[in-house]
Amino acid sequence: MLLTTTPQIDGRPIQEYLGIVTGEAIMGANLFKDLFAGIRDVVGGRSATYEKELLKAQKIALEELEYRAGQAGADNTASEFIQKSHVAALDLSYDITKSWTIGSKYAYRLGKVSLDRKNRDFFSNDAHLVILRNDVRFGRNWEGSVEGRMLYMPDLKERRSGALVVIYRYLGEHFKVGVGYNFTDFSDDLTDLDYDHQGVFFNLIGTM
Repeated sequence: MLLTTTPQIDGRPIQEYLGIVTGEAIMGANLFKDLFAGIRDVVGGRSATYEKELLKAQKIALEELEYRAGQAGADNTASEFIQKSHVAALDLSYDITKSWTIGSKYAYRLGKVSLDRKNRDFFSNDAHLVILRNDVRFGRNWEGSVEGRMLYMPDLKERRSGALVVIYRYLGEHFKVGVGYNFTDFSDDLTDLDYDHQGVFFNLIGTM
């Protein structure tokens, strides 16, 4: 993906306007960095420490800008990403009564992503996923489920949250089919970088 400060690029005509995307980076400096930088302000000279922090902030902001542009549908799509990920998850549930179950899930992605398959420049793409779930059986063969979801991506300083609801119909003791609605735009599969999951979905679950 090409990044430019000009309104047009020779040989690359604008085909579609996809909206506004932004990239930000918030960097912190500790007490000692501030102290030595202040001394340099008095006696003169360049602060190599601050220059390094500013260059790092610029790199992060540009990477975030490119990543969000890809999410909006610019040149790169998720199918063009190169992703390296390790995902760990913990899923717990507890039966309060025979018809009422509460549950939770925590998942963590240790990942790196390159937005270009040819010029591979990887940047961190870690993520935390937290889900709280409430399942209630009613009638003879019905079950309702409500989930609260939160996805946090620390490298992008981005947090997404919302809910998911689903109604299941049991088909015997070991199968149930459901229809639901995802109010968030993300999946509970942390290897899925397509943020287009909002809407109606169908689900078929079998147990042994």
